[in-house]
Amino acid sequence: MDSFEERLNRMEFQVRLLASLIKKDEHPFMYMVIEKQLSEKEHQQVMELCDKLDRLYQKQKAQGFVRFEGLLTLFVQDLNEKLEVKETAQALFKQGLFSQLMSDFLSMLNDY
Repeated sequence: MDSFEERLNRMEFQVRLLASLIKKDEHPFMYMVIEKQLSEKEHQQVMELCDKLDRLYQKQKAQGFVRFEGLLTLFVQDLNEKLEVKETAQALFKQGLFSQLMSDFLSMLNDY
């Protein structure tokens, strides 16, 4: 029977192999999750944050808001510390996740 360490090393190797199959250009956010070694819980927290901000974004847009700095501030404050804000927004946008919100975030980030 394999030791725990051998099993862990084998799984880490297999994850690296699988990560190499992910095309960074097609799935940049998933690649980032693996590269930054986010746990399942951390990934879920990022997705929940983005979902919450996206709902607020849609609500504010419907109310006629055109500036969303407050939402960007929440994103910056609550994003996992393993992730860089602009890089994460770019990866989410390129992967087609929360596209409108991330597009506005990137516009604001490029203005600064």
